[in-house]
Amino acid sequence: MDKYMDKFRLQLHPQGATLVLPEANKTKGIAKIAEKCGIFPEKLIYVGDAMSDYNCLSLVSYPACPANADSRIKELLQGKKGYVSKRRILEGSLDILVNYAPIVDDTLKRAGMAGLYAVVYDFDGCLFDKRETFIDQNQEKYLDWFRDLVGSCEGPFSKLPFVTLNTGASVDTFWDYTKNWGFPIFEAYGFTADNIPKGYHDSWPPMMFEDGMVAYDPISQERRLMVDEPAKIMKIKELTEEFRNLLAPELERKEYRIPPKDASLSVDLLADSDDKELLLKVFHKRMTVMFSMLGKRLDYEIEVLR
Repeated sequence: MDKYMDKFRLQLHPQGATLVLPEANKTKGIAKIAEKCGIFPEKLIYVGDAMSDYNCLSLVSYPACPANADSRIKELLQGKKGYVSKRRILEGSLDILVNYAPIVDDTLKRAGMAGLYAVVYDFDGCLFDKRETFIDQNQEKYLDWFRDLVGSCEGPFSKLPFVTLNTGASVDTFWDYTKNWGFPIFEAYGFTADNIPKGYHDSWPPMMFEDGMVAYDPISQERRLMVDEPAKIMKIKELTEEFRNLLAPELERKEYRIPPKDASLSVDLLADSDDKELLLKVFHKRMTVMFSMLGKRLDYEIEVLR
C-alpha cells in the first residue's frame, strides 16, 4: 500500500509552477485532438518551446519550435529533423504555419498519405508572451496575420490546415485576459465561431487546456473535463485556497498570480526584472518547499519536474 493517498506532479516552468494530476500531460491533449480528427497523432505538426512540450515534440513526426525555445528542445528537433524557426514567439509560429506546414503537407502526400490535418501550438512562448505581446509594436500586425490564416483555413489535408492549441493554461485564464487585461485572446487569434470557416464547424479540432485535462470547443464555447477524478480535483481546489491564504501578500502586491483553473493549480511569477532568471530560480525553490510541506500535512506526494 502506498504511503500517500494521492500523488501529484509539480511542473516548474518559465511562467511559474503548476501542480497537476499524475495523468496530466500534453501528450494526452495531442491524443484527444488526433482522436477527434480520426488520425494518428504522429501526423500532426506540434509547435512547442519549453520542456513541458518535450514529450509532444518527441511523439509527432513533424515537430517545430520558435527561436526562443529551450536549447534542449532545439537539440531534440535537430535530431528528429524538425523545424527550428529563426524567428521568435508569434512571428516564429507564423513562419512555421506559412513555410513549414506546406512542406509537411507535400511530404505526406508524396508518401501516399492524405496530407497534413492540423498544426497544434503550445500557447505561452509560441503564440504569446506577455511582455512582447503587449509592448512590441509589431505584435498587432502578427496577430492580424495569424487571425487571417485561421479564417482562411482550407480544411484538413491541405497546405493551410486546421490550427488549434494544446496548452497548460486554463480556459478561464484566457477569459481573465479578456476581462481584466482588455485582451480578448480567443478573438485576437481567430478562435471564434465568427472567424473559423463555417464549413469546418463540425470538424474543427478541440483546444486542449491544462495539459490535456480540459477540452474546449471554440465554436460552441463548451468545455469538458477529460478526467474522472473528483476526489483529486477537490483536493486541488482545497490546495488552491490554501495557497491563496499563504501567498496573500505576494498576490496583493501582484508579484504572484493564481489563475483560475478546472483541474490543476498554478502559481505564476509576475515580478519583472533584469534578474528574472535568478528570481525564477528562487521562486521555483520556494514553491518546491511549500508544496512538499503541504503534501506532508495533507497526505499527498509530489514528483518535481523541471
